[in-house]
Amino acid sequence: MRNLAAAMQIPTARFFTVEHVFGMLIAIALIHVGRVKIRKAADPARKHRLAIIFFGIAVILIIIATPWPGMPVARPLLRP
Repeated sequence: MRNLAAAMQIPTARFFTVEHVFGMLIAIALIHVGRVKIRKAADPARKHRLAIIFFGIAVILIIIATPWPGMPVARPLLRP
């Protein structure tokens, strides 16, 4: 963490210091914006459509930013 330029050269360090953190923060922001827009929408069909769009994109982003087994930066799902 002291030398961020060197950490960017290591894929695992880059994933956990930049990609994972910002992916999750963007997902949280999408969820928050989606909730606000859903509250302000008057039509129930529009509320459901907004929920699917914002929450769907957030879930996809969370799945992408998770270090799943099989990825180069993988971690086990359950630790012994």
